[in-house]
Amino acid sequence: MTLLLGAVAYDPKVVTIWSGFRDWLRDQGLAFDYVLYSNYERQTEDLVAGRIHAAWHSPLAWVRTCRLAKAEGQTIHPLVMRDTDRDLTSVIVTRADAPHRTLADLAGGTVALGAVDSPQATLIPGALLRQAGLVGGKNVTVRRFDVGVGLHGDHIGGERDAARALATGDVDAAAMTDGNHLLFTREGTLPAGGTRILAAPPRTTTASSRSPTPRSPAGSASC
Repeated sequence: MTLLLGAVAYDPKVVTIWSGFRDWLRDQGLAFDYVLYSNYERQTEDLVAGRIHAAWHSPLAWVRTCRLAKAEGQTIHPLVMRDTDRDLTSVIVTRADAPHRTLADLAGGTVALGAVDSPQATLIPGALLRQAGLVGGKNVTVRRFDVGVGLHGDHIGGERDAARALATGDVDAAAMTDGNHLLFTREGTLPAGGTRILAAPPRTTTASSRSPTPRSPAGSASC
């Protein structure tokens, strides 16, 4: 049997990545192939339906998979996580010369978020804002940059546009991952030394599989 994995083609490099994995895994004796999807919703549905054996998921796709599997009376297991994702976290950033010192100071201001389905640039930062008593449309204006909707934040265009809006002074703060905060500074989207982090959530630590597995990655659980 050939193990068939689903992956979302959020960038042309995905073909190169998974073709390389396929060749390497076959050299190790594992019959492996992959199929590409244009969005995580279809990939999630196909995993639960058994049309693929495993899926390289986003965090949001993992949550959706758990809910669909539960509705079907199935159990889904996390298998592996790439090490570059283990310490990934969201940050809400403001300009270094801004008067804001806490999220609550953004009341009456404007915050830029990423795509609507981006956990790291919209969902998690949105939760941080609510915890600070900030509600979009009431005491803070939320400006969303919907780039690559359906890719669950894998396309960083929304985060980059949010960073640009921060750099030009169009918004008071912007949400992005800590890694992209560094990237945008290195590439010049954000001025070096010109921003500071207002808030970040506690760090936490997904490929998932429809088939049983005896162990799960640290910090993960079957659903």
